Amino acid sequence: MRMNRLLLAKGILSLTAVTLITSCIDDKYDLTDIDTTTEINVKDLTIPVKLDTLTLKNVIDLDDDDLIKTDSVNNIYSIEKGGNIDNTAFDLGQINVENLDISPTNIPIYIKQSVNTSILPSDDGIQLDDIDFGNPEMRPYDYTMSNVNDALKVLRKITTKSPISITVNLSLPPEFLGTGNQFSFKDIKVQLPSDLIMEEGYKYDSDSGILEIQSLPITDGKATLNLQASGMQLSTAKGTVINGKIELKGNVGILGGKISMKVKNINISAGTYNIKSEYEVSGFSVKDFTGDIDYKMNDIQIDPISLNDLPDFLNNSQTNIIIENPIIKVNLKNPVGKYGIDGKGTLNFISKFSNGSKTHSGEFSISGENSKLAFCTDKANEVDLIREGYTPIKIEGLNYILSNGYVGLPQEISVSVTNLEFMGNNITLPVGTLGYASGSYNFYAPLAFGAGTEIYYNTTESGWWSEDIEKVNIYNLEISAKCTSKLPVNISLRVQPIDRNGKIIEIEETNDFIVPANCTNVPVSIAIKGKNGSAIKDFDGAIFEAKVTQTEENAPAIGPNIKIELTDLRFTVSGNFLYEDK
Repeated sequence: MRMNRLLLAKGILSLTAVTLITSCIDDKYDLTDIDTTTEINVKDLTIPVKLDTLTLKNVIDLDDDDLIKTDSVNNIYSIEKGGNIDNTAFDLGQINVENLDISPTNIPIYIKQSVNTSILPSDDGIQLDDIDFGNPEMRPYDYTMSNVNDALKVLRKITTKSPISITVNLSLPPEFLGTGNQFSFKDIKVQLPSDLIMEEGYKYDSDSGILEIQSLPITDGKATLNLQASGMQLSTAKGTVINGKIELKGNVGILGGKISMKVKNINISAGTYNIKSEYEVSGFSVKDFTGDIDYKMNDIQIDPISLNDLPDFLNNSQTNIIIENPIIKVNLKNPVGKYGIDGKGTLNFISKFSNGSKTHSGEFSISGENSKLAFCTDKANEVDLIREGYTPIKIEGLNYILSNGYVGLPQEISVSVTNLEFMGNNITLPVGTLGYASGSYNFYAPLAFGAGTEIYYNTTESGWWSEDIEKVNIYNLEISAKCTSKLPVNISLRVQPIDRNGKIIEIEETNDFIVPANCTNVPVSIAIKGKNGSAIKDFDGAIFEAKVTQTEENAPAIGPNIKIELTDLRFTVSGNFLYEDK
C-alpha cells in the first residue's frame, strides 16, 4: 500500500517575459562591458490555484497491499490479517500390559488309606470319600500399566481391545491314572487377579478376585478352566495413576477344593500326592476407559500476524496507533467435543516492538465440536457477533495492540494458546489419538483511530529546480486556503525546503499547516521565510512532514469516500527575479 505523493506544481513562479524599452543606440560605441542584468522585485505576488476535491481513494492506493483492505460492506478501510491454527493431536497414547509369567503350583492331597481295586467287591468300582485339597501354594502376579499418559488421573474402568484370556490347568498325579477310573473336582476356589470384568456365568468376586467353581470334570487326568474378561473395574485407590503407572499386584493359586474319585482299576498307597496347577494369563491393550482426565495442550502452532508490510504512511518510528475497535475472530475445533468434553485456555497476542513486547490475553472456553470466539474490546457490537455465532470475549486494552509506549509500531504480533486444558470426571474415552485442535483466526480492525493516536508521515519531493528557478530569490512564501475535511482526525503539515544537493535550506521557525477534523471552510495557511532575512535559493523541493492526531473518543473509521477539499488556494510570493539580457 502507498500514499500518493504530495503534489506541488513546478514553476509556481512562472513569470512573463520582461521587455526592456530602449532608445536608439549609436552602434559606434562599444557596449560589451555594460552589465545588462536586471533585477525585478516581486512583492506579494498572489497566484490562485484551483484543485479538485480529493477523496481518500485518490490518495491511498491499496492495489499492492496485503494488510489494509477496503471493507466494501461498510465502505471503510480496515486492517485485516488472518492465520491458521495447525492441527495438533489430542493423543492419550496406548496402554499395554504384557502376558503374565506365573510359575506352576502344587496342590497337596492326602490319601489316608491305601486303595487297591483288585480286592474291591464290585466290577463297577467304588466311590471313595471326597478328598480335600491341602494348603495351597500361591504365585505373585503383576499387572502393571506403564507409560500411562500424564493426562489420565484415574482409571475406574478399562475395556480391552481383545478379551483377557485366563487358563487354569489341573493335572492329577500319574499314580491316579488308570482305565475305567472316574475323577472330578468339586467346590474349587481359584485366586485370580482381582477387578476383572468376567464373562457371564461365573461366580467371581471382583474385589477379592476369587472364582468359585462347583464342579470341574477331569478327562485323561487333566481338567481345564478357560475364562475370559472384557476389562477391569477399578476402585479410585487402585486406578489412580502415580508417576505414569497403575500397579495391580497380587497372588494367584488354588485356594481350596475337593477331588471326587470312583475307582475300579487303581492301586494307590497311603500318603501325600500333588495335583499340579498351571496358569496362563494374557496381557491386554486398552481400548477405552472411564475415568478422570486433565489434558493440557501447549504445543499448538499458530501463524503470526506480520506487520512488516505496513504502508509508508503508517510505518514511522514515531507513530503510535490506538485502534478504536479491533476484533480477532477465532474458529477453533474441539478435538474431544464429540465426547462431550469442554476445554478452556488463554489466547495471547504478543506485540513485538523493536525495544520490547506487550501481551494481551483473553481466557476462553470451548464446547461442542467447534467454537467461534471473538476477542474484542467493550466497544464491540456484541449483538452482531452473537448473531454471527461468535462468543464475545472482552480483553482490556486490546485497542493498544499496535502501541503501548514503545517505539513505533510492532513488527509482528505473535498468536499463541496457553493453558489449553480439557478436564472431565467419570468420562468414557478411547485411548490413542482422539482428534485434532485446529482452526483459523482473522484480525480485523476498522481504521478508526482512538484518542491518543499519533501518525507521522514524511516524504521528500525534489527535482523542481530549473534555470528559471535559479534566478529567483524567494524571501517569503505563503500558502493559504479554505479547507473542508470529513476526516475524523486532525492533520498538521510542515514544509522544509531543500536545495539541489538535498540539503535543508535554513528558514525561520514557521507555523504548521493545520487541518482540523471534520471542518468546513476553515482558513488554513503556512508561511515560509528565509533564515535571518536571507533568500531561499537553489530551491529544488521540500520535505513534507505530516502529523495525524486523534483527540476524540469513538471516532468513526475512515473510508475511501471521505472527502478533503481546498478552496481559495493561493500562493503568495515575495522576492526578486534576476533577468539577464543576452
